[in-house]
Amino acid sequence: MSVRAGIACARPAAGRVAAVTAVLALLTSLAGFSAQPAAAGLVSGDSVPETTVLQANVDVLPGDTADTGTFVLTVPIRLQAGQSRRISDQLTVTVTRDAVVQNLVECVDPLSGNPVTVAGRPEAHSSGTNYSPSMGQLSMHASFLFTAPVTGTFFCQIRAQTAADNDLGYHMTVVAAPRPGGTWLEIDNFTDAAPLWWQINTCNSTGSDPNCVFLGRPGGRDHPAATILHGWPSTFLDTPFLHVSDLWVAPPNATTADVVGHMQITSCYIGTASCPEREQGAPENGPFDAAVFRTHLDLLQLDQHYAVCKVNSTPDTQYTIKDAVHHFLVDYGPMTVPISQTCGGSRVFALHIAVSWVAGNTVKIDAGSGFEFRSATNANVIVRSTGPTTTVPDVTGVDQGSVAGHLAASGLTMGTVTRVANPVAAGHVIAQNSPPGTIESAGSPVDLTISLGAVTVPDLKGDTATQAVSELTAVGLATHIEHRAQCVDLGLVIDQTPSAGTSVAPGSTVTITIASGTLHSC
Repeated sequence: MSVRAGIACARPAAGRVAAVTAVLALLTSLAGFSAQPAAAGLVSGDSVPETTVLQANVDVLPGDTADTGTFVLTVPIRLQAGQSRRISDQLTVTVTRDAVVQNLVECVDPLSGNPVTVAGRPEAHSSGTNYSPSMGQLSMHASFLFTAPVTGTFFCQIRAQTAADNDLGYHMTVVAAPRPGGTWLEIDNFTDAAPLWWQINTCNSTGSDPNCVFLGRPGGRDHPAATILHGWPSTFLDTPFLHVSDLWVAPPNATTADVVGHMQITSCYIGTASCPEREQGAPENGPFDAAVFRTHLDLLQLDQHYAVCKVNSTPDTQYTIKDAVHHFLVDYGPMTVPISQTCGGSRVFALHIAVSWVAGNTVKIDAGSGFEFRSATNANVIVRSTGPTTTVPDVTGVDQGSVAGHLAASGLTMGTVTRVANPVAAGHVIAQNSPPGTIESAGSPVDLTISLGAVTVPDLKGDTATQAVSELTAVGLATHIEHRAQCVDLGLVIDQTPSAGTSVAPGSTVTITIASGTLHSC
């Protein structure tokens, strides 16, 4: 494989199945071997990741293993049918020459020795880049959601691959070191809540797939400079292409969520085989050796009308892809997100990744291995922590002095209080942000709208100033007097704000305008 060719992996071959079977046989024969129970990482309502760290360096050779890779680390996990886990890794390597480096994480069915598949596709995450020894240690990350198709023990593992044209005279070292460095495999999401998985459409290694997204303007072509993957405009109703499957609903007992994402993005320099010729180069088609872009991930909590209520974002970061790297890997998060109880009782989330081309060569948003594995550009959301729940009571009509007690009896607190003019008696609740019957986490705040009462502004036009002030005082309103020079209706009210019939809060000020001509002007 050329160092600058598109990253790709072959389907498991017979030799690979035999190798996996041998690994499983060795593991199951070990004295004292046992898989951890499925809920071992749930501690006081928090999903605590279980991490296995590589204990010794592993050498990875090119050649026959370029398609299947070398097994680096294997972790058993026992699940009930339908249970899901986030499987994440960090693969840290050094290589003695310029080479392609591939990181693949998968979960294997011990009965067949093959990766578990859904719709014929392995449940795995594969991504890769080009490496130069000048980069020093390279740490790569991957994550995916694994759902057990049946009850049993599965083996989740890291495979590492490398290739450099036909050169077989080098090796790659997978580095073992304590966290946060080194190489490790992590299993997370020990709650029962269903997670969210998202990935871009396929984009093949040559970039000829119509689903491929290009950003930039090679040779002056009219390409967009920015895009939102998993598109999410300002309102749900304006989104005919958004489906229910694009949204994640946090369960009632969830207090925080955790999101992590990855993107493989490719620089379309002139001469690369990873992009069509028409997409190669920069606007001026000059000798550019890099592409510059910015990106971040958003996890948006929506209100009951599907409008954005809370925005949670990773830092918007600028990156440079040198031609020698070519396939660049971006990691988003992990980011822990509080689940707001003040979004009208809604616990619905949408996720998107924003990417902006800045300068240099065009970039291609890559799917990595395409149809062979899950896309290398993806994100997932899980529940990080849970807590006791309660049902929100109906407190509309309750007086201000009693409402806190009503909420406390249900294990809730008063949130933000907004006071508005309303015909309901002053001091009584007229609205609450979490509708009655909504299940919320215990201790959640409930935002309230409380009536200030209401007074109807009388019609003051034609009154004298003294009459107008008397009428306003009688209904509990204050007066502000202004004058306007005119020769008609001298000394009488000719205008008022607010207008007659308007409902306002007691004590509000009404501005009256008095006609005040002069002998000179009249």
